[in-house]
Amino acid sequence: MFLYQVMTSVGPQTMSKWRTSALPGQSWHQYGLAVDCYLRSDDGTPEWDSGHPGYKAYADKARELGLTPGYYWRGKDAVHVQAESESPTEKLGWIAIDSKMARRFGNIDGL
Repeated sequence: MFLYQVMTSVGPQTMSKWRTSALPGQSWHQYGLAVDCYLRSDDGTPEWDSGHPGYKAYADKARELGLTPGYYWRGKDAVHVQAESESPTEKLGWIAIDSKMARRFGNIDGL
């Protein structure tokens, strides 16, 4: 399976800060169906406080457009918006995910 080859070829990874808990194929970002956008404060720095009213406005507009904002998730992800309401594993299953990831990324490093 493609995802097995990817994960074994990469091996264990360590990061100084949390980035994601999603395995390859588990994020709609990898399908081009999700985006993360942050607010910028008046001084030009990122505004990461998920309680900022701008994030609620962003989430409400996303919902109005039929998108799924991470703002309303139990583990609030205020910067995230995706086209699908279900996760890839819920919607596709692992066999389909493996096939889609192989078609989309299979030519990287000979995999």
